[in-house]
Amino acid sequence: RSIAPPSRCPNCGSTHIRRFGVGTQRVADELQRLFPTARVARLDSDVTGERGSHERIYRAMRAGEVDFLVGTQMVAKGLDFPRLTLAAVMAADTLLNLPDWRAGERTFQLITQLSGRAGRREKQGLAIIQTYTPEAGPVMAAAAGDYHAFYRAELQERDLHGYPPFLQLIRVLFSSRD
Repeated sequence: RSIAPPSRCPNCGSTHIRRFGVGTQRVADELQRLFPTARVARLDSDVTGERGSHERIYRAMRAGEVDFLVGTQMVAKGLDFPRLTLAAVMAADTLLNLPDWRAGERTFQLITQLSGRAGRREKQGLAIIQTYTPEAGPVMAAAAGDYHAFYRAELQERDLHGYPPFLQLIRVLFSSRD
């Protein structure tokens, strides 16, 4: 079934409810507005659907033909840009709000991976982490680059709630048109 988004919060009744999300197009447009001469590229599923588009964007970035690269999580996954010295994670804690026992791990991974894109060569890099919950353990551990603190806290949390590696889970998914 399909329903319209609520105009009131079903829990507290507040009317201060809105859609959340920035979107790569909106970020790219804002960058272009702030830096009119900048060369802005996007790397997301909307622009990489055409065969070879991912490779073209990657090559342009490596060649220094792109000033700002805006993308989804796919930017954080194993791409190497020698000239990249600044990386930013927008709404870094979004994954923490998902009903997934691995949400903390995925948040830590995303922040760590994207931060690792900047300053991989001789120039020092900087990562900006935009978050609504800077006090969240995975966010703090990733910002500090503290793998051990994250690991200890995550294991303690999983043990407390009975998640792997302390118990085994099975997922059963049914789907149907009706």
